[in-house]
Amino acid sequence: MATETQRHRETKPKRLCASVALWLSLLCASVAHVADAAPAWTTLQAPHFTLVGDTGEKRLHEIAARLEQFRAVLGRLLPNATISTPVPTIVVVFGSQRSYEPFRPRFQGKTVPVGGFFQSGPDVNYLTLSVDGADDGFGIVCHEYTHLLLANSIASVPAWLGEGLAEYYSTFALSANGKSATIGGIIPHHVALLREHFVPLADILDVTRRSPLYNEVDKRTIFYAESWAIVHYLLIEYPGGETAIAHYLTAVASGAPAADAFRSAFRMEPSDLEQQVRRYAGRSIYHSFQYTFHEPVETAASARGRTLTAAEADARLGDLLLHINRLDEAATRLQEALRLDPDLAPAHLSLGLLLLRQRRGADAWPHLERAVAIDPASFFAQYSYALSVLRYRADDPNHPDVEAVNAAAAALRKAVDLNADSTDALAWLGYADLVAGTALDEARTVLTRAVSLAPGRLDYRLRLAEINLRQNDLTEAVRLLTPLAAISDDTGVAAHARSLLQSIAARAPKLVPPTPDR
Repeated sequence: MATETQRHRETKPKRLCASVALWLSLLCASVAHVADAAPAWTTLQAPHFTLVGDTGEKRLHEIAARLEQFRAVLGRLLPNATISTPVPTIVVVFGSQRSYEPFRPRFQGKTVPVGGFFQSGPDVNYLTLSVDGADDGFGIVCHEYTHLLLANSIASVPAWLGEGLAEYYSTFALSANGKSATIGGIIPHHVALLREHFVPLADILDVTRRSPLYNEVDKRTIFYAESWAIVHYLLIEYPGGETAIAHYLTAVASGAPAADAFRSAFRMEPSDLEQQVRRYAGRSIYHSFQYTFHEPVETAASARGRTLTAAEADARLGDLLLHINRLDEAATRLQEALRLDPDLAPAHLSLGLLLLRQRRGADAWPHLERAVAIDPASFFAQYSYALSVLRYRADDPNHPDVEAVNAAAAALRKAVDLNADSTDALAWLGYADLVAGTALDEARTVLTRAVSLAPGRLDYRLRLAEINLRQNDLTEAVRLLTPLAAISDDTGVAAHARSLLQSIAARAPKLVPPTPDR
């Protein structure tokens, strides 16, 4: 009996160890499964945005609807606005602040704790936000997207009006049923600040994007608050405010002095408006504007999302990191994407662009050329390849590499065929034709279209004037250059326009009116 009892006692620990080992193995498998089951990345194509997120398709549809409806409201309410954008816009939606953290922008080596941000680029614009801070992030996105549309739509928007409109529209809130939206909601911290500080309105109107009041952090907050209050008052309380703003913008864009444009549009002195805005900022009740969608806005409601492969997700996130200048992290993502899928065109494209930025052209060009070869129907590949050639192989217009310029022009023609509304693709094609000097009629056609789609882009008008000069159409060149030469808030464009006018005056003095020396 003793022996049998001893044997029984000896076998218990063995059975327990086996049970523990089995339990631990199941636990490890479960943990591994959870790790492997990290949220999948999904992409969804809306009419004017490409959305990518780890939030699930339903949430992407909701954000796509908000963005499309915001864009529609801007197009219908902003004075003189068109709603084309020069390059496509990609929206990256993170399911949590934690997953967003590695992809936030940095300033002086530190991550900026924003709820969302907008990053414009020569080939693509990025909007990013996190769903658990979506309201704050969406306000930032609305602010910056307003700037994008204003820059393309309206020439020479004064700094106060640009920031005021961006703040005004940043409060966009869609109703629960999606049939209306509230615009111009109160911004409490602006109101609180204005009740303690107020800058003379004449100083606000004179601010340019080079002024300390616009660039110094401690001063910029009051500039934003006061610009918002002026615009809010003009659009909500001032009779005919929208028409007056449109009148003011037209006058400024034509070269009229800002003070004269103000008096003509608003029929008062700046000091008079200042008193009205001061009283307005002291109110306890503010009104807002409710916009009703009488016609349905096209959204992504019927579109179906697609789950990205691990390689595709790495390529997209790597490209985002590239565009916010986090190059080492971008390279790691892109190299992993190519390890997983050596024939992934977007990864080759982004890695090539990254290597060019690092001045490693010998390593970069094979990736860029492979991206175009793998996916010749990609707008991004054709456009980015062409832009890279023009910037790195044909960057001296006085001594152009004709073969490189022609290769870039051929890629840009394909890009325009794929996206006829990309104003930057049109403008760069015009530039390539101008440098090559062999397709000036095409150059004039594509630049004319770019100007019509984005009338606020002064650089397009300047390039079109250069083409007219090359074709010896001096009258049309003078017509384009004269208002550009009078602009005070963009010294580069104005100086170049005056230089071109001087060259025309030397050939045909009677064609060129006197230009102010700014």
